[in-house]
Amino acid sequence: MTSIDRNDDTVRAAMRELRAADELDTPPFEAVLSRRKGAGSRERILVVRRLAIAAGLVLAAIGVYGVKTSRRARLTVPEEVIALSTWRPATDALLEIPGRSLLRQAPQLHKSLLDIKGDIR
Repeated sequence: MTSIDRNDDTVRAAMRELRAADELDTPPFEAVLSRRKGAGSRERILVVRRLAIAAGLVLAAIGVYGVKTSRRARLTVPEEVIALSTWRPATDALLEIPGRSLLRQAPQLHKSLLDIKGDIR
């Protein structure tokens, strides 16, 4: 007998011991089946009801919080900020270049450059 055979026998014996210990701890199938049909379903219904009530309370709290936060005073923007947002520098006129429309649109395959020149400012 080689050392590998001895190791295999040792592992098999350990697995048999574990299986025997598991079988002692396992309840019979009939007991498991009877528990499924019995009072467990009532407990499950109570748990589901409690979870539904808790979810409803959480949703109600979120709704109340949302209503209260929406009633807060709105942020008002000062007139100076509005005036600054509409300001344009004087050098913006320099950005207007002839042929700018050519850069803003995709080339058209059915038109020649001569047809497009009429569209240039």
